[in-house]
Amino acid sequence: MKIIKEIMMPGLKMLLVWTVICGVMYTLLLTGIGQLFFPSQANGSLVSAKSETGEKVVGSTLIGQAFTANYYLWGRPDTGEAASQLAPNSAKEKARVAERVAKIKAADPANKAAIPMELVTASASGVDPDISTATAAYQVKRIAEARHLSVAKVEKIIQNNTSGVKFDKMGTKLVHVLPVNLALDQLAPMK
Repeated sequence: MKIIKEIMMPGLKMLLVWTVICGVMYTLLLTGIGQLFFPSQANGSLVSAKSETGEKVVGSTLIGQAFTANYYLWGRPDTGEAASQLAPNSAKEKARVAERVAKIKAADPANKAAIPMELVTASASGVDPDISTATAAYQVKRIAEARHLSVAKVEKIIQNNTSGVKFDKMGTKLVHVLPVNLALDQLAPMK
C-alpha cells in the first residue's frame, strides 16, 4: 500500500496534469489562435457557391475535386485511393493510364494534340487542386463546345484563375480547377 501511495500516486497525478495541459489546454489554445487569426485556413479553406437554397459549400481551395463531365475542366485523375504509389512501369499503372487515355480520346475525338501527362497520371497526394496552363489549354475546345461558348471566353476564365509561380512546380503557372468550373457554371449553367 505504501508503494502505491508514494510511487504510483505522484505518477498518476503528473499523468493527469500533463494530459490536461497537452491534451486539452494546448489544443484549445491552438484552435483559438487559428480561428482568430486564420479562420479560412483553420476551417479548411472552403469554397461556397450560390444555389437554389442559398450558399452551399462546393469544395476547398486546397483539395482537388473530381470533375468528369465534358463541360468541366478536368484536374488530375482521382485514384480512388489515398495516393498513387504505383511505379510507372507497373502493369496496374499502365492499365490505368490506357483507360484514362481512352476516356479522354472518347470525350474529345477531334483533339489530335498529345494528351498531357497530368490528365492520365495521378499525383502522389491524389488531391492536387490545380493543373498546369498547358493541361488547361488542351481542354479548352472540348469545354467550349460542350457549353456552347467561344474558345476565347473559356480561355479568359482560365486566365483569370491562373496563379503565379509555385515553387513545387518549378516555375510553372497553375490553373485552379474549382474556380474555373464555378465561373463556367455562372457563365453558362449546365443542367
